[in-house]
Amino acid sequence: MKTAIRQVAKTLVIQLGGLNIYHRLMSRETLTVVMFHRVLPEEKIKQLDPDPAYTVSTTQMKAFIERLAKRYNFVSMRDVLASRAHKTPLPSYALLVTFDDGWNDNYEYGQPVLAAAKVPWTVFVATNATSHGAEWWQETLLSAIRSGRATYDCLWQLAEPERTEAPFKSANEPALDLLLRYARLSESRRDAILERFVSPNRKEKKDPDMANLSTLRGLRAAGVGIGVHGASHLPMTCINAARDIAEARDFLANEVSPDAALTMSFPHGRYDQSIIRAARSAGLSLMFTSDPVINTCPGGWLETDILGRIPISGPIIAGEKRELDPKRWMPWLYLRSRSQLPASAS
Repeated sequence: MKTAIRQVAKTLVIQLGGLNIYHRLMSRETLTVVMFHRVLPEEKIKQLDPDPAYTVSTTQMKAFIERLAKRYNFVSMRDVLASRAHKTPLPSYALLVTFDDGWNDNYEYGQPVLAAAKVPWTVFVATNATSHGAEWWQETLLSAIRSGRATYDCLWQLAEPERTEAPFKSANEPALDLLLRYARLSESRRDAILERFVSPNRKEKKDPDMANLSTLRGLRAAGVGIGVHGASHLPMTCINAARDIAEARDFLANEVSPDAALTMSFPHGRYDQSIIRAARSAGLSLMFTSDPVINTCPGGWLETDILGRIPISGPIIAGEKRELDPKRWMPWLYLRSRSQLPASAS
Protein backbone atom coordinates (compact mmCIF):
# COMPACT_ATOMS: atom_id res chain seq x y z
CA MET A 1 0.00 0.00 0.00
CA LYS A 2 2.76 2.45 0.96
CA THR A 3 4.58 1.73 -2.31
CA ALA A 4 1.41 2.40 -4.30
CA ILE A 5 0.83 5.68 -2.46
CA ARG A 6 4.40 6.81 -3.10
CA GLN A 7 4.04 5.97 -6.79
CA VAL A 8 0.81 7.98 -7.05
CA ALA A 9 2.44 10.91 -5.25
CA LYS A 10 5.43 10.79 -7.57
CA THR A 11 3.14 10.74 -10.62
CA LEU A 12 1.20 13.75 -9.38
CA VAL A 13 4.37 15.71 -8.67
CA ILE A 14 5.61 15.03 -12.20
CA GLN A 15 2.25 15.88 -13.76
CA LEU A 16 2.12 19.12 -11.82
CA GLY A 17 5.58 20.05 -12.94
CA GLY A 18 6.96 19.90 -9.42
CA LEU A 19 10.20 18.22 -10.41
CA ASN A 20 10.82 20.71 -13.19
CA ILE A 21 10.30 23.57 -10.75
CA TYR A 22 12.69 21.90 -8.31
CA HIS A 23 15.26 21.51 -11.08
CA ARG A 24 14.95 25.15 -12.13
CA LEU A 25 15.40 26.34 -8.56
CA MET A 26 18.20 23.98 -7.52
CA SER A 27 20.33 23.37 -10.62
CA ARG A 28 21.05 26.84 -11.99
CA GLU A 29 24.69 26.98 -10.89
CA THR A 30 25.57 23.33 -11.37
CA LEU A 31 27.23 20.99 -13.84
CA THR A 32 25.37 17.73 -14.43
CA VAL A 33 27.50 15.03 -16.05
CA VAL A 34 25.72 12.00 -17.49
CA MET A 35 27.57 8.73 -18.08
CA PHE A 36 26.68 6.35 -20.91
CA HIS A 37 28.45 3.21 -22.03
CA ARG A 38 26.75 1.51 -24.99
CA VAL A 39 24.12 2.67 -27.48
CA LEU A 40 22.56 0.25 -29.96
CA PRO A 41 19.44 -0.10 -32.11
CA GLU A 42 16.80 -2.41 -30.64
CA GLU A 43 17.53 -5.15 -33.17
CA LYS A 44 21.21 -5.10 -32.21
CA ILE A 45 20.34 -5.25 -28.52
CA LYS A 46 18.29 -8.39 -29.17
CA GLN A 47 21.09 -9.87 -31.25
CA LEU A 48 24.08 -9.07 -29.05
CA ASP A 49 22.44 -9.19 -25.61
CA PRO A 50 24.66 -6.50 -24.04
CA ASP A 51 24.50 -5.82 -20.33
CA PRO A 52 21.25 -3.82 -19.88
CA ALA A 53 22.76 -1.93 -16.95
CA TYR A 54 25.15 -0.25 -19.39
CA THR A 55 23.08 0.04 -22.57
CA VAL A 56 20.54 2.41 -24.10
CA SER A 57 18.79 2.04 -27.43
CA THR A 58 19.22 4.68 -30.12
CA THR A 59 15.51 5.50 -29.78
CA GLN A 60 15.84 5.98 -26.03
CA MET A 61 18.91 8.15 -26.44
CA LYS A 62 17.28 10.36 -29.07
CA ALA A 63 14.20 10.91 -26.89
CA PHE A 64 16.31 11.50 -23.78
CA ILE A 65 18.56 14.04 -25.49
CA GLU A 66 15.47 15.88 -26.78
CA ARG A 67 14.13 16.15 -23.21
CA LEU A 68 17.48 17.28 -21.85
CA ALA A 69 17.77 19.99 -24.52
CA LYS A 70 14.66 21.66 -23.08
CA ARG A 71 16.07 21.78 -19.56
CA TYR A 72 19.85 22.13 -19.85
CA ASN A 73 22.59 23.85 -21.78
CA PHE A 74 24.89 21.25 -23.29
CA VAL A 75 28.59 21.96 -22.84
CA SER A 76 31.74 20.41 -24.25
CA MET A 77 34.76 19.13 -22.36
CA ARG A 78 36.61 22.18 -23.61
CA ASP A 79 34.00 24.35 -21.85
CA VAL A 80 34.42 22.41 -18.63
CA LEU A 81 38.21 22.71 -18.79
CA ALA A 82 37.88 26.47 -19.38
CA SER A 83 35.69 26.82 -16.29
CA ARG A 84 38.12 24.88 -14.14
CA ALA A 85 40.98 27.07 -15.43
CA HIS A 86 38.91 30.17 -14.57
CA LYS A 87 38.94 31.37 -18.17
CA THR A 88 35.25 31.17 -19.11
CA PRO A 89 32.32 30.34 -16.79
CA LEU A 90 29.87 27.60 -17.60
CA PRO A 91 26.32 28.59 -18.55
CA SER A 92 23.48 27.99 -16.15
CA TYR A 93 22.05 24.46 -16.12
CA ALA A 94 25.19 23.05 -17.73
CA LEU A 95 25.22 19.40 -18.80
CA LEU A 96 28.09 17.31 -20.15
CA VAL A 97 27.55 14.02 -22.02
CA THR A 98 30.22 11.34 -21.48
CA PHE A 99 30.73 7.74 -22.55
CA ASP A 100 33.04 5.18 -20.93
CA ASP A 101 35.19 2.39 -22.40
CA GLY A 102 35.33 3.21 -26.13
CA TRP A 103 32.73 0.93 -27.67
CA ASN A 104 32.49 1.05 -31.45
CA ASP A 105 28.72 1.53 -31.19
CA ASN A 106 29.36 4.97 -29.66
CA TYR A 107 30.71 5.96 -33.06
CA GLU A 108 28.37 3.95 -35.26
CA TYR A 109 25.06 4.63 -33.52
CA GLY A 110 25.61 7.28 -30.84
CA GLN A 111 27.49 9.84 -32.89
CA PRO A 112 24.71 10.29 -35.52
CA VAL A 113 22.11 10.91 -32.78
CA LEU A 114 24.29 13.41 -30.94
CA ALA A 115 25.53 15.12 -34.10
CA ALA A 116 21.97 15.60 -35.36
CA ALA A 117 21.08 17.29 -32.06
CA LYS A 118 24.36 19.27 -32.10
CA VAL A 119 25.33 17.88 -28.71
CA PRO A 120 29.05 17.81 -27.80
CA TRP A 121 30.29 14.72 -26.03
CA THR A 122 33.40 12.97 -24.73
CA VAL A 123 34.42 9.32 -24.72
CA PHE A 124 36.85 7.99 -22.12
CA VAL A 125 38.92 5.27 -23.76
CA ALA A 126 40.31 2.03 -22.31
CA THR A 127 43.27 1.95 -24.64
CA ASN A 128 44.21 -1.74 -24.50
CA ALA A 129 40.73 -2.58 -25.75
CA THR A 130 40.42 0.10 -28.40
CA SER A 131 43.95 -0.01 -29.78
CA HIS A 132 43.14 -3.05 -31.90
CA GLY A 133 39.33 -3.25 -32.02
CA ALA A 134 37.84 -6.75 -32.53
CA GLU A 135 36.27 -8.60 -29.60
CA TRP A 136 36.94 -7.41 -26.07
CA TRP A 137 37.86 -10.27 -23.77
CA GLN A 138 36.29 -8.57 -20.76
CA GLU A 139 32.89 -8.42 -22.48
CA THR A 140 33.20 -12.06 -23.56
CA LEU A 141 33.93 -13.09 -19.97
CA LEU A 142 31.12 -11.14 -18.32
CA SER A 143 28.65 -11.98 -21.09
CA ALA A 144 29.27 -15.68 -20.49
CA ILE A 145 28.13 -15.28 -16.88
CA ARG A 146 25.14 -13.05 -17.71
CA SER A 147 23.86 -15.48 -20.32
CA GLY A 148 24.40 -18.62 -18.28
CA ARG A 149 26.84 -20.09 -20.82
CA ALA A 150 29.28 -20.48 -17.96
CA THR A 151 29.20 -20.28 -14.20
CA TYR A 152 31.45 -18.08 -12.12
CA ASP A 153 33.04 -21.13 -10.48
CA CYS A 154 33.73 -22.77 -13.84
CA LEU A 155 35.40 -19.67 -15.25
CA TRP A 156 37.42 -19.19 -12.07
CA GLN A 157 38.77 -22.74 -12.14
CA LEU A 158 39.66 -22.58 -15.83
CA ALA A 159 41.88 -19.54 -15.26
CA GLU A 160 44.47 -21.02 -12.94
CA PRO A 161 47.19 -18.36 -13.14
CA GLU A 162 50.35 -19.18 -15.02
CA ARG A 163 52.35 -17.23 -12.44
CA THR A 164 52.20 -17.87 -8.71
CA GLU A 165 52.81 -14.28 -7.68
CA ALA A 166 49.81 -12.01 -7.20
CA PRO A 167 50.44 -8.75 -9.11
CA PHE A 168 46.98 -7.41 -8.28
CA LYS A 169 45.15 -6.68 -5.08
CA SER A 170 41.71 -8.18 -4.53
CA ALA A 171 38.74 -6.01 -5.48
CA ASN A 172 36.51 -7.83 -2.98
CA GLU A 173 33.86 -8.09 -5.67
CA PRO A 174 33.39 -11.41 -7.55
CA ALA A 175 33.07 -10.04 -11.10
CA LEU A 176 36.04 -7.70 -10.72
CA ASP A 177 38.19 -10.37 -9.09
CA LEU A 178 37.39 -12.66 -12.03
CA LEU A 179 38.55 -9.94 -14.44
CA LEU A 180 41.76 -9.56 -12.45
CA ARG A 181 42.33 -13.32 -12.53
CA TYR A 182 41.97 -13.47 -16.33
CA ALA A 183 44.16 -10.39 -16.74
CA ARG A 184 47.03 -12.42 -15.25
CA LEU A 185 46.88 -14.92 -18.12
CA SER A 186 48.77 -14.61 -21.37
CA GLU A 187 46.61 -13.29 -24.19
CA SER A 188 46.81 -16.58 -26.11
CA ARG A 189 45.74 -18.69 -23.13
CA ARG A 190 42.97 -16.29 -22.17
CA ASP A 191 41.60 -16.28 -25.71
CA ALA A 192 41.74 -20.08 -25.88
CA ILE A 193 39.67 -20.39 -22.70
CA LEU A 194 37.10 -17.75 -23.62
CA GLU A 195 36.64 -18.75 -27.25
CA ARG A 196 34.29 -21.57 -26.28
CA PHE A 197 32.02 -19.15 -24.41
CA VAL A 198 31.46 -16.59 -27.18
CA SER A 199 27.76 -16.55 -28.09
CA PRO A 200 26.79 -17.66 -31.61
CA ASN A 201 25.37 -14.20 -32.32
CA ARG A 202 28.63 -12.52 -31.41
CA LYS A 203 30.58 -14.99 -33.56
CA GLU A 204 28.41 -14.12 -36.56
CA LYS A 205 28.53 -10.36 -36.16
CA LYS A 206 30.90 -8.37 -38.33
CA ASP A 207 31.22 -5.21 -36.25
CA PRO A 208 34.06 -4.94 -33.72
CA ASP A 209 33.25 -4.53 -30.05
CA MET A 210 35.58 -1.60 -29.58
CA ALA A 211 36.51 1.44 -31.62
CA ASN A 212 39.88 1.13 -33.31
CA LEU A 213 42.56 3.78 -33.65
CA SER A 214 41.27 5.05 -36.98
CA THR A 215 37.80 5.51 -35.49
CA LEU A 216 39.16 7.41 -32.50
CA ARG A 217 41.06 9.74 -34.81
CA GLY A 218 37.90 10.26 -36.83
CA LEU A 219 35.89 11.12 -33.73
CA ARG A 220 38.53 13.59 -32.60
CA ALA A 221 38.58 15.21 -36.05
CA ALA A 222 34.79 15.57 -35.79
CA GLY A 223 35.16 17.52 -32.55
CA VAL A 224 34.37 14.71 -30.10
CA GLY A 225 36.33 14.89 -26.85
CA ILE A 226 38.65 11.98 -26.05
CA GLY A 227 39.82 11.15 -22.54
CA VAL A 228 41.69 8.51 -20.57
CA HIS A 229 39.93 5.49 -19.06
CA GLY A 230 43.07 3.61 -18.15
CA ALA A 231 44.87 1.10 -20.31
CA SER A 232 43.74 -2.22 -18.84
CA HIS A 233 40.20 -1.25 -17.73
CA LEU A 234 40.87 -2.95 -14.43
CA PRO A 235 39.98 -1.33 -11.09
CA MET A 236 42.81 1.07 -10.37
CA THR A 237 42.74 0.39 -6.65
CA CYS A 238 43.92 -3.15 -7.47
CA ILE A 239 46.75 -2.45 -9.93
CA ASN A 240 49.73 -0.15 -10.47
CA ALA A 241 47.55 2.87 -11.23
CA ALA A 242 50.36 5.28 -12.07
CA ARG A 243 51.72 2.95 -14.74
CA ASP A 244 48.27 2.20 -16.15
CA ILE A 245 47.34 5.88 -16.37
CA ALA A 246 50.66 6.83 -17.96
CA GLU A 247 50.34 4.06 -20.57
CA ALA A 248 46.87 5.18 -21.60
CA ARG A 249 47.80 8.87 -21.53
CA ASP A 250 50.86 8.33 -23.74
CA PHE A 251 48.93 6.22 -26.24
CA LEU A 252 46.19 8.78 -26.68
CA ALA A 253 48.53 11.77 -26.71
CA ASN A 254 50.83 10.21 -29.31
CA GLU A 255 48.31 8.36 -31.47
CA VAL A 256 45.18 10.52 -31.32
CA SER A 257 45.85 14.05 -30.08
CA PRO A 258 47.71 15.78 -27.23
CA ASP A 259 44.40 17.13 -25.92
CA ALA A 260 43.12 13.55 -25.64
CA ALA A 261 45.23 13.20 -22.50
CA LEU A 262 43.84 16.03 -20.39
CA THR A 263 40.93 14.29 -18.67
CA MET A 264 40.09 10.83 -17.37
CA SER A 265 37.39 8.71 -15.79
CA PHE A 266 38.07 5.94 -13.29
CA PRO A 267 37.32 2.37 -14.52
CA HIS A 268 34.63 0.68 -12.43
CA GLY A 269 34.40 3.88 -10.37
CA ARG A 270 37.33 2.76 -8.18
CA TYR A 271 39.70 5.45 -6.95
CA ASP A 272 41.46 6.71 -3.86
CA GLN A 273 43.77 9.54 -2.88
CA SER A 274 46.89 7.87 -4.32
CA ILE A 275 45.17 7.42 -7.68
CA ILE A 276 44.13 11.05 -7.73
CA ARG A 277 47.73 12.02 -7.07
CA ALA A 278 48.90 9.74 -9.88
CA ALA A 279 46.42 11.29 -12.31
CA ARG A 280 47.50 14.80 -11.41
CA SER A 281 51.16 13.84 -11.75
CA ALA A 282 50.36 12.50 -15.22
CA GLY A 283 49.15 15.96 -16.20
CA LEU A 284 45.42 15.25 -16.16
CA SER A 285 43.34 18.35 -15.44
CA LEU A 286 39.96 16.77 -14.65
CA MET A 287 39.00 13.43 -13.15
CA PHE A 288 35.49 12.00 -13.48
CA THR A 289 34.18 9.55 -10.92
CA SER A 290 31.07 7.39 -10.81
CA ASP A 291 29.87 9.19 -7.69
CA PRO A 292 26.28 10.10 -8.64
CA VAL A 293 26.25 13.74 -7.60
CA ILE A 294 25.45 16.99 -9.40
CA ASN A 295 28.51 19.23 -9.32
CA THR A 296 28.15 22.71 -7.92
CA CYS A 297 29.82 25.56 -9.83
CA PRO A 298 28.96 28.94 -8.26
CA GLY A 299 28.92 31.62 -10.91
CA GLY A 300 29.76 28.98 -13.51
CA TRP A 301 33.20 28.27 -12.01
CA LEU A 302 34.30 24.75 -11.11
CA GLU A 303 36.27 24.74 -7.89
CA THR A 304 37.53 21.15 -7.95
CA ASP A 305 39.13 18.83 -10.51
CA ILE A 306 37.16 15.79 -9.27
CA LEU A 307 33.65 15.53 -10.68
CA GLY A 308 30.66 13.25 -10.16
CA ARG A 309 28.56 11.65 -12.88
CA ILE A 310 25.09 10.14 -13.08
CA PRO A 311 24.84 6.77 -14.88
CA ILE A 312 22.27 6.36 -17.64
CA SER A 313 20.92 3.10 -19.09
CA GLY A 314 17.73 1.80 -20.66
CA PRO A 315 16.21 0.34 -17.46
CA ILE A 316 16.91 3.63 -15.65
CA ILE A 317 15.20 6.01 -18.09
CA ALA A 318 12.59 3.81 -19.81
CA GLY A 319 9.57 1.79 -18.75
CA GLU A 320 8.57 -1.81 -19.42
CA LYS A 321 7.81 -1.02 -23.08
CA ARG A 322 11.31 0.49 -23.38
CA GLU A 323 9.85 3.95 -23.99
CA LEU A 324 11.26 7.00 -22.22
CA ASP A 325 9.44 7.39 -18.91
CA PRO A 326 9.52 10.72 -17.02
CA LYS A 327 8.54 8.91 -13.80
CA ARG A 328 11.91 7.19 -14.05
CA TRP A 329 14.41 9.58 -15.54
CA MET A 330 13.29 12.84 -13.93
CA PRO A 331 13.65 11.74 -10.27
CA TRP A 332 16.82 9.82 -11.18
CA LEU A 333 18.44 12.92 -12.65
CA TYR A 334 17.01 15.73 -10.54
CA LEU A 335 16.88 14.30 -7.03
CA ARG A 336 20.62 14.10 -6.53
CA SER A 337 22.90 15.64 -3.98
CA ARG A 338 24.35 18.89 -5.26
CA SER A 339 27.85 18.99 -3.94
CA GLN A 340 31.51 19.49 -4.61
CA LEU A 341 33.63 16.37 -4.37
CA PRO A 342 36.65 16.97 -2.14
CA ALA A 343 39.88 17.87 -3.89
CA SER A 344 41.66 15.22 -1.82
CA ALA A 345 39.42 12.17 -1.75
CA SER A 346 40.13 9.07 0.26
